Amino acid sequence: MAKNSGNPLNLRELSELTGKGFRTIRAALKNLKPMEDRGRGGIFYDSREALPLIYNGGGTDDSDGDLVLARERALLAKAQRERIELQTAAESGRLVDKAKAKRLAAELAMAQSKPWTQWPARVYAEMAAELGVDGVKLHQVLDEHVRRQLEAVATAPMHTAKGGVELSPPWSGEDDEVLDDDDEPEL
Repeated sequence: MAKNSGNPLNLRELSELTGKGFRTIRAALKNLKPMEDRGRGGIFYDSREALPLIYNGGGTDDSDGDLVLARERALLAKAQRERIELQTAAESGRLVDKAKAKRLAAELAMAQSKPWTQWPARVYAEMAAELGVDGVKLHQVLDEHVRRQLEAVATAPMHTAKGGVELSPPWSGEDDEVLDDDDEPEL
């Protein structure tokens, strides 16, 4: 790669960056020598040479080329920084697969709820004897209240907190930001 060359970009990346179609890009770059040809991996063009040609329709008029090129360089640098940050976060273990995290959370919730749903059946007779009340009725009341509580906890919204995400029970009264299903906590 030459000392003053730009970033290598393939047709897909140029299309995403410029918003132009493959046919338009190919036409604009027909006389430009590729920076690198990776065979099936794609043909890569020097971004410094390719972007002005694409924006000027393959011509040499460079009236707006410098401004457009500077904007595209800034966008490209930002995208590369974000990609590197994501790679670093994934490699360091700070980033986890969303589907895996949801599955593990569901397994944990199931493991926690099963003992609670079985608890009224284990303790109702002893409690009824201590309180001197009807055991069947006490079992029904305990079972209903435990299930209602588990439902409230299961449907509690997720809140952001320092260091990650926490579930806040509906009675906590916290004023943290509520996350939607599509929101991701900031790292």
